[in-house]
Amino acid sequence: MKTKLFLSLAFAATVLSGSILAAPGPKITRERAQEIALKRVSGEVEQADTVTRHKKPVYSFFIRTAGGATSHVLVSERGKIKRLADETPATAKIK
Repeated sequence: MKTKLFLSLAFAATVLSGSILAAPGPKITRERAQEIALKRVSGEVEQADTVTRHKKPVYSFFIRTAGGATSHVLVSERGKIKRLADETPATAKIK
């Protein structure tokens, strides 16, 4: 009985302190996200930022290709390409 009470109190203290319910940080770094984006679109990163899409953080990269075109790549915090579009920072729908 005392063990159950102790475990219940310990669990309650952990939940109230926020360690269980705290929002997790990004799963990957911006550098890793940039590597993933550059594997998909070869070129030079002109602009990199972190934006929110559907209430989740994503990494945004504008990459100028060798042909002069600019591609916008969004990489999720888990390392998946969420969007790939031919657009410049001025014409981007998601900034």
